[in-house]
Amino acid sequence: MQNHLAAPPVPAPTTRPLRDEGAWPARAVIACIGLEIFTVASVVAGALDPGYDPLREGISALAATTSPSAAVMIGGFLALAVGTISAGLMLWSRLSRGTAGRIGAGLVLLAGAAMVVVALARQDCSELIGACAAAERAGTLSGHHVLHQLVSLAVFAVLIAALFVLPRGLRRNRQWARWAVPTSWADAPPWGAPPAAGPAPRRPCPRGRGSWRRPR
Repeated sequence: MQNHLAAPPVPAPTTRPLRDEGAWPARAVIACIGLEIFTVASVVAGALDPGYDPLREGISALAATTSPSAAVMIGGFLALAVGTISAGLMLWSRLSRGTAGRIGAGLVLLAGAAMVVVALARQDCSELIGACAAAERAGTLSGHHVLHQLVSLAVFAVLIAALFVLPRGLRRNRQWARWAVPTSWADAPPWGAPPAAGPAPRRPCPRGRGSWRRPR
């Protein structure tokens, strides 16, 4: 008697995705690119402003209303803001266990949003130059200059606070626990400029198709 039972269909081979579990998250790539654009912009803007002294003045002076390279530096600040927000979103999605990770991610997001204000509320002049510092003490500078100063200080304080809580959040999430110690080193005094993108990868940014994988 002929067997009419058909053999089960063979599933079609599935194509391997271009990015697997070891691939760099898109938000991490955006965070790296934002930081790199900010770095390049600060160098280019400094070169285009012959009166700028990097040893005496802050980077904000390059975006002041008196700076000839303000447009370049404003673009750099906005790129850093986008990169910081992207880093905060990545931390929020990856550090899902525990309250500390979410608090740290939220602080990074807050700092990124405030950086937009820092970029657009420009200084009238470099506060480290004598005449500008005197005008600042006298209260004769514009409101956007004062707003820039206050929000810049808030961004720095928020990122420092994030560095205190992120190590605990990283330890609560086993996949990222190895970054807890390097992140805790960043909040040890003396503090430098706090990293806006959270835990720094072993390589700054992936380059080329073959390097979109996290180092193992």
